[in-house]
This record gives sequence, structure tokens and C-alpha cells, in this order.
Amino acid sequence: MSGAGVDRAAAAAAAADAPPPPGLVTNAASTENQALYNPMIRRIKTSNELAPIFALPTCHAVSAIMHALTSHYPKSTYRVGWDARLMGLATWVASEEVVEWLCRVVGIVSED
Repeated sequence: MSGAGVDRAAAAAAAADAPPPPGLVTNAASTENQALYNPMIRRIKTSNELAPIFALPTCHAVSAIMHALTSHYPKSTYRVGWDARLMGLATWVASEEVVEWLCRVVGIVSED
């Protein structure tokens, strides 16, 4: 074995014993982050699984945008999709604060 090979092996062994450089995520921080972000990840996975069932084609949003851009008298609010129309109905019946609180209780919207 040459001298360069021994030097590289010694440097690798020393690097294994050295503390991680600043900014590098350690296992403890990784576990903490995982516990912090797991609820959000679960919510995203659930919404991705339900998206094919409830999603509308993009042409609905495009037509609302085109109407807003080209109309002489655009609407102040465009509700695209069943969920937006349901929320519009709910805010007509109750105040927006009550509807947002109800969404947080049911779990539709996160508390952050």
C-alpha cells in the first residue's frame, strides 16, 4: 500500500470520529422533524388519494379566470368547485370566522 492510500484511510477514520459539520441534520434532529411534520405529510397523502375523486378539470378554473380577465363586469368572487361553493354557502349562513373555526375542528384546515 502506498503512502497516499494510508493517508486517505487515516483521514477517513478521523472524519468518522469527528462531530458533524454545522448545518448537517443529525439523527436526533431528523426524528424531531419527522414527529413535527408527520401530521402534515399524512394530510397531504390523504388529499392526494382523494384528489381523483373530488378534483375538477382545469377547464373550470381556466374559464373563471378568462371571464375575470375579459369581462366588462367581472364578478368580485368566483367559486370554482363544489368545496368553494359549499364554503360560500356556509359563509352566507354563518360568519367567516365561525366557518374557519368549524373547518379547523373538522380537520379541513390546519391550525397554523
